[in-house]
Amino acid sequence: MEYIVGVSKYENMVFKTVDELEDYLEEDDCEEKEIGLFDMNFQKWTDEWLRKECKDINKINSEKVILNRDMIERFVEHCNKILNNGYIEYYTESYFNANSIDDLQKLNEEIEIEVCDTREKFETLLKAEFESHTFIYWKILSI
Repeated sequence: MEYIVGVSKYENMVFKTVDELEDYLEEDDCEEKEIGLFDMNFQKWTDEWLRKECKDINKINSEKVILNRDMIERFVEHCNKILNNGYIEYYTESYFNANSIDDLQKLNEEIEIEVCDTREKFETLLKAEFESHTFIYWKILSI
């Protein structure tokens, strides 16, 4: 099973759907430098995609990779193919600021994970309102 990490804008803006990302890219004030692909370093699909797209190995090993518009369009195309051809599990994970190990352990216990086992349930959840610090992950179950 592979993972696709969500595409996000800085300042805690999260795109919950491919359509939202495309809409944002159409805005006149959109700056390419504001778009980042979150790479958690254990996500094989993302790493493979970045290695094909990026020539700079240092960018691949960082937490965020800045993408230009053409790269994002190719990323969107690939996301759409996956969304159209497989069932998906859906995860939300809140981001917290912890001041100590005890705080971190407590906050980890409070993280909520929602799983969808059908595309219909997945699409229903995507229409829901989320807080700005929610991260979205797509987990491919089958293609």
